[in-house]
Amino acid sequence: SDLGSAAGLVWLKTSKKRPRQRRVVMLGALLLLLITGLIGVARGAAASREVTFGNVIGEPFGAGNNLFLPVAGLSTTVPAEIPYLHGDSYLQIFVLPIPRALWPTKPKDDITIVTTRFDPEKSGLYFPAFGEGYANFGFIGVALCGVLLGGVAELLHRRFASSQDLKGSVVAAVQAGVFLQLFSRGDFAPMFTTYIGFLV
Repeated sequence: SDLGSAAGLVWLKTSKKRPRQRRVVMLGALLLLLITGLIGVARGAAASREVTFGNVIGEPFGAGNNLFLPVAGLSTTVPAEIPYLHGDSYLQIFVLPIPRALWPTKPKDDITIVTTRFDPEKSGLYFPAFGEGYANFGFIGVALCGVLLGGVAELLHRRFASSQDLKGSVVAAVQAGVFLQLFSRGDFAPMFTTYIGFLV
C-alpha cells in the first residue's frame, strides 16, 4: 500500500494532463476501502465469502472490523489494567535498533505489551497513531498527536507540491507513503526503526 500511494502521488505530480487532485484523492480513498473490503471477504471464513455490497462494506466498517476494535480494546486496557506509558513507547526509538545479538534480554516494545493484553492470540490488531498518543498521555496525547501529525502531513504536502523534478517528487511521495504507514499502525518506535532507511 505504501508503494501504491507513492506511485499515485508521483502520477498526480508528473501527469501532463492535470486531473482535479482533490477528486482523484477522494476516489482513490474510496477505491482503497473497496479493495480492503474485497480482500477481507476473500480472507474470511468459507461460509462468509460471498461478495455482496453488504459484506464488502461490512469488512472495514461492520461489527468486529479491524478499524475500530483495537481502539475499543485500548480504551478498556489503559489505564484500567496498564498505566499510561508517559512517553516510554516513543523513547524506545533509541533502544529498538539495538540487535538482540548484542542485547539478548532486550524487552518487548510497550505498545506490543498493551496490544497483547487485549489481543492475547496476536490476531494482528493495531490501532492508529492517535491510539499510541492515548496509551502514553490519555486524551491530551490524542490532541497532541493530532496536531503533530497534521503538521507533518502539511509539511510533506508542501514539500511534494513544491518539488520541481521527478527525483524530488518520488522522494516526497515515498516519505508520504511511509508517513501513512506510521500513522495507520500506531507503534511508532518499531515502525520508525523499520522504515528509517526510507526516511533518510
